[in-house]
Amino acid sequence: MTALHLLFLCIAIPAVLYADLQGFLWMRGGQLNGRLMDRLHTVVYAALGGLVLTGLMLFLERSARLLDNPAFYMKMFLVGVLVFNSFLIGRHLRLAKARPFYALETREKSVLIASGVVSTLGWLGAIAGGMLIG
Repeated sequence: MTALHLLFLCIAIPAVLYADLQGFLWMRGGQLNGRLMDRLHTVVYAALGGLVLTGLMLFLERSARLLDNPAFYMKMFLVGVLVFNSFLIGRHLRLAKARPFYALETREKSVLIASGVVSTLGWLGAIAGGMLIG
């Protein structure tokens, strides 16, 4: 099950990185390819769902050990944040596809930037938590 969990991670990370790169280029004045972003977001959703399901199976195999590990709780919190943030990103993607970054209001820009920061820190933290769990 660990191998399948890692496979989903190997699918998610490149999609997240490529979507973040596209978002960064859009913020710098580039065009956002809406179809590409929709596809990347779908890949991330699917991979995140696979990570949650395989993570649940891994938990069922090792629950006694995991419940005594603070890193497990940190990772579960960050996974919850990632799932919540992925829904927010899906909502805000419509906004990003509709207008260039410079045309957004300050509040809209702030929400998009904050969501990107949360995503980056959440993925890095969840991966670190998984490494600490072992």
